[in-house]
Amino acid sequence: MLLVLLVWMGTCWSVIGSLLAPVVPGGWMIVVGLAVLSVLPVWVLARGFGGRAYPGAATRLWVIRPFWYAQLFLPLLAIAGLLGAVAGWPFGMAGTVGRGVLLACGAVFVFVAVLGWVGTRRLVVKRLTATFPDLPSGLDGLRIVQISDTHVGPHSSRRHLARVARMVENESPELIAVTGDL
Repeated sequence: MLLVLLVWMGTCWSVIGSLLAPVVPGGWMIVVGLAVLSVLPVWVLARGFGGRAYPGAATRLWVIRPFWYAQLFLPLLAIAGLLGAVAGWPFGMAGTVGRGVLLACGAVFVFVAVLGWVGTRRLVVKRLTATFPDLPSGLDGLRIVQISDTHVGPHSSRRHLARVARMVENESPELIAVTGDL
């Protein structure tokens, strides 16, 4: 599995590098450096965070999050750049169009990643009152907190999770239902 991931990443970086290396100062050295930086987290993940059960904030911010974003965006960037190069080829502008599409898609992906991160920090509380005519009187006034789409994982900080827990506690629920993506 690790070998497949490394070959996949190498293929993506080859496409991206062939478009960027001719115009980036340092050329392939910079591209290879970026490729290595995107592969290093595989080593950290394979080591199991050094035996720790939960990675620290620096590891989550500088290792795990960029790694997952790289895994998501690298193939899309490579495909976008390749399609741009193919579209520009008949006009003798394969590299220029490929780079333009690659950079435009890269900008969109960075914007989406930032929006996604901001969205994960936004907690929404909606208070609803439900009435059921046949509800047993013992359940009248029952307070239920429903939690959804917290996307808890190694990228989640303990501080954020504590904030979620405080918000739930502040509602004084008698029942907590966890639905959606935990």
